[in-house]
Amino acid sequence: MTEPWLLHLPHRALRVGLDVARIARARGDLRDPRELEFRFGLHSHERRFVRELLAARTQLWVFRCDQLRACGDLVVVDMSAPRALRRCVVVELKQRVRVRAAPNHVQLANHTIAVAELAARGIVAPDPPVTALLGEVGVGTFAS
Repeated sequence: MTEPWLLHLPHRALRVGLDVARIARARGDLRDPRELEFRFGLHSHERRFVRELLAARTQLWVFRCDQLRACGDLVVVDMSAPRALRRCVVVELKQRVRVRAAPNHVQLANHTIAVAELAARGIVAPDPPVTALLGEVGVGTFAS
């Protein structure tokens, strides 16, 4: 089995502090917790963003991207739509940088592979609509 590119950060993880190593191990990932934290750990501004987003938009699922694979920081999926209509927003969070579409940015170079993993898991349809954003993304970006 290949190692996943994404780690689902469920709403219930807010109660345990978004401990990515704990979340990954609960899903059966047996890698060393230090490696999991290195690959999927959240910086304080990322953790704050995920907390605010999940608290404000309960229909969204947030996935942490493997930080060694140049596929962004997070992939966000609106689960309220039927599977065939679900859209993905790939986010590369940058503090003090105006939000812009950036599908060709080097830190988003492999985002299509991460989205393909979601399709393989049955979370989205194959080749879903994808928006790639770079910058100081706010919760308002995901308004209902």
